Amino acid sequence: MKRYLPFLCGLLLAACSSEFEEEAGAVRGGRAVELTGVSGSSTRTSAGAVDGAAIPFLWSADDRIWVNGVQSSEAGTAGAAASFGFSELTGEAPYEVYYNMTGEGARAVVPSRQNQAAAGELQLGANGDFGYATADAGGHFTLSHATSYIWFDPWSQEVDARLVSVSLATADRTIALCGTRTFDGGGFGAATGGEYAVTLSFGAEGVALPASGGDTRVFAAAVVYPVDCSATEVHVTYTFADGSVYTETRPGRKLEAGATYRLTSEITKRAGGALEIEAGEADGEPVCLKYGGSEVRSLTAEGWIPQVRTTAPARWTADLDIARRTLRVAPPAEYLEGQDLENTLRIESDGEPLFSQDYYVLDFTHPEGTFVLMEGNMTTENGSIVYFDQHMCCHERVYEEVNDNEIGNVLQDMYMIGGRIYFITQNGRTSSTGTTLNGDGRFVICDAHTMKRILARDMPFYAQVASSSGVKPTLCWPQHIVAVSPEKGYIQYSTSDMESHSGIRTVNLVSGVIATTDIPDTYGVFTKTGATKARMTVSRGKVFAGRGNSVIVIDSATDRVVREHTYPDRQVKDLAKGADGKIYAVFTGEFEIDGDLGYYGNVVWKSPAMIVAFDAEGEVVSEQTLPETVKLRTGTASPNVQLCASFRQPWLYFIGKSDFSATEAMRYNYETGQVDWDYITADIDGNHEGGSLIYGYMGVHPTTEQLWVGKSSYTNSRIHLYDVSRSDAVEYGSYYQKKASPAGVDFAYRFTEEWINR
Repeated sequence: MKRYLPFLCGLLLAACSSEFEEEAGAVRGGRAVELTGVSGSSTRTSAGAVDGAAIPFLWSADDRIWVNGVQSSEAGTAGAAASFGFSELTGEAPYEVYYNMTGEGARAVVPSRQNQAAAGELQLGANGDFGYATADAGGHFTLSHATSYIWFDPWSQEVDARLVSVSLATADRTIALCGTRTFDGGGFGAATGGEYAVTLSFGAEGVALPASGGDTRVFAAAVVYPVDCSATEVHVTYTFADGSVYTETRPGRKLEAGATYRLTSEITKRAGGALEIEAGEADGEPVCLKYGGSEVRSLTAEGWIPQVRTTAPARWTADLDIARRTLRVAPPAEYLEGQDLENTLRIESDGEPLFSQDYYVLDFTHPEGTFVLMEGNMTTENGSIVYFDQHMCCHERVYEEVNDNEIGNVLQDMYMIGGRIYFITQNGRTSSTGTTLNGDGRFVICDAHTMKRILARDMPFYAQVASSSGVKPTLCWPQHIVAVSPEKGYIQYSTSDMESHSGIRTVNLVSGVIATTDIPDTYGVFTKTGATKARMTVSRGKVFAGRGNSVIVIDSATDRVVREHTYPDRQVKDLAKGADGKIYAVFTGEFEIDGDLGYYGNVVWKSPAMIVAFDAEGEVVSEQTLPETVKLRTGTASPNVQLCASFRQPWLYFIGKSDFSATEAMRYNYETGQVDWDYITADIDGNHEGGSLIYGYMGVHPTTEQLWVGKSSYTNSRIHLYDVSRSDAVEYGSYYQKKASPAGVDFAYRFTEEWINR
């Protein structure tokens, strides 16, 4: 059904000002056997409704209905009334009728990814619109709608970039806006496969914004289930073809069945401008938000934000801080004395909050931003990037929303330098079984501010591997990447023949072309003489990497190994830079093996594990022995231990057990030698839905000092945050992920010159 819907949700938009109006009228329609359905019109009862905006809901020519589990033929005509024929329909009138273009009968399906081809051309039926009715003895019915509708009404006189998508998400992730539900005649049952967010896409080219809002013509609309969002916040994100992303957060609303909710938003340029807050006098005029001298939204919508009454005129002034993407407000002391408004515009009366708004443009270079790379899986699922901004707002599909495609299969690592982000995936556009998954490739370059794709190459490269049948070219799997300039980076890889060999090569970051030969003294047998499958570390112009039983230091000016520190009968597991600027490497204890090391690495230990510290020149400055309880895994399938270091405290976190799959991690203080064994365990997690196996690199946030740990069940995942300011870790919160296997946690701060040159 093409329906023009009015729509409102209390939500929020960054670098935008917004007007919300509730559309209280139910969406009405109709059908009959031959069944004839008549559609009604929506009504608007909220204050401030736009004149002429009571929009009719019309049938489309391809609409069908369901009766007794049978779907009708297409209506054939569009308009307020339509007839639907059934070649065979059992039973007698009255008939229970369902309008359902995405599911079957009473089984409704509202997809999380919805589409609209052009401005004003709604596709509600294809996006999950669900209606029901009872046809009378004459075969006539009037359709009632059980789903809810969001009318997006964005506009701009400044932004000419085309809008490619708009997404709506609830802060409470237990609320399902979409998914599959069964209608019981009065409402919907519990959702299966439900998600807390829906995204309406306009295609890769996008659509142009109108120059003004408040038009009676519906610009765009999405379908959601009727849910109560009144106790949580709701986020709206507008993504544009030039890569810019505008986001806003507002108090949620209760979404009623058959009701539409309208979000009117002025999109302003990134540069912003002056903002003025003005309060009325004692006659009760509302506080208004002004931008550039024009009133753009009242703060007194009934049932949303209460009126502010003052006994004397008062004025707030504010300037948009572009560098911090925030508003700074200078209010009279009697209203906001002592309030910190650096990140939030907030209005209070007698100490009670009346209005609070985060105001910023999403920028992936923000030093407090957090990236979680999700691998997907080797056979059927591409990777993805989950991003938490400086306000801890989660952006679950940032790459897909900005670039209208997925990144590639088995996402492995990232690096940021010179206003660019470089991503590498293991399998690129195909799975390990050769199935084409249509991701962007093995090597992808994005604008670091916007995540807009600049270059995507599948970039297969090969190593000459000797075997009993002779030397043959073998496909390489990229695993880790670092960069020393905007032109040059290094990629560590393993070969695809069960990782028999590994090495490190240079890559041209401009062209995306990788060298055909390895840096001397980095190639060899995996876990013995070849590069370790672990993150490399850049510090003061040098690259530190593991290789077999050694730590090597590569001079970035010559691409040569200038330092090598070997510890016989051990295996280097991981490296990380500590808060003191030293590079810390974790080594296994000395061990003996009987024959080949093997997949799981069963060994006989001869001495304890150790941690070695190196200065900026690559010289050893300390060697510290770990307790004998620390027995690190040595198998070829899991060579690293997910090491991370705090940016501010002398703590290292890593897996201290030899198990192939671990649910515990330890921490080590390199100043005092303190060991907290089994510091992170599955027992302290409040939710195990994403699995309990620690998977991928952990990370300590550069400002909050929270420890981020990815966990997996190999089919889905959960990201856990822990308070580690105490002797026993306590879970702070967690985020569920349908994607499999986190490759690792990373922070924009790790790539800053301040950190690299420490």
